[in-house]
Amino acid sequence: MEAGEPEAEARKRVRIPFPSKPAAYKAFVAERGDTRAGLEGVCPWWHEVNTYVFQSGFLDADTAWKNWLTSFKGTRAGRRVGYPRFKKRGRARDSFRLHHNVNKPGIRLATYRRLRLPTFGEVRLHESAKRLQRLIGKGEAVVQSVTVSRGGHRWYASVLCKVAVSVPDQPSKAQRARGTVGVDLGVKVLAGLSRPLIDDEPASMLVPNSRPLRTPADAWPRHRRRCREPRRDPRGGTRPDAASDVSTTKSHSAATAHCTS
Repeated sequence: MEAGEPEAEARKRVRIPFPSKPAAYKAFVAERGDTRAGLEGVCPWWHEVNTYVFQSGFLDADTAWKNWLTSFKGTRAGRRVGYPRFKKRGRARDSFRLHHNVNKPGIRLATYRRLRLPTFGEVRLHESAKRLQRLIGKGEAVVQSVTVSRGGHRWYASVLCKVAVSVPDQPSKAQRARGTVGVDLGVKVLAGLSRPLIDDEPASMLVPNSRPLRTPADAWPRHRRRCREPRRDPRGGTRPDAASDVSTTKSHSAATAHCTS
């Protein structure tokens, strides 16, 4: 700094006004319009959409502004948060979030295979929600919100639930008999233990990685070469594989995904 003040101290005194959620929603109400009354505005069709779609958007914007400002001042831990940007088609994921009143739930399971969303109605689930329905029936789970996002030509609903989990106050009899062990997370192996899991096997002190993480280093060139190989065209001849334009990685799972795409 030209004045001789450290940058970290100068950042802490920054006062940047940004629109809060109540102020932004108030301005939106004044400018939205209404097709039912013949009023033009930025979105006169708002009454056709669930109100929580707008509420969640304003809430996310408010959180983004706060995260950026606290990161700019240095009071937020972790990596530096960038300046908030507007969502843009093709750059951001197509998604929206719905909330409801947990005392009068609007998001609920109609059956094991159908989820009811406010305003939108019932949608069919690809997987069974029997386990979730049982937890809700026992009072052990409460649906908080649902996020609907698009992936390719399909829409996916991610249900956020608050589940009650009973944590014992003290270890069980079997745990006390086994004693205490220290765990050190590693890279070459998943974890290193302070003592063997099996008394007669010292090798049990090291917990190996899962199979995808045990890919030897000499297998990486083979995966990259397989991705670059031309693929046979059913009309005759060969054509370059679409995966050849993708930058190769050292991850076995990423290389496999590129080859099978």
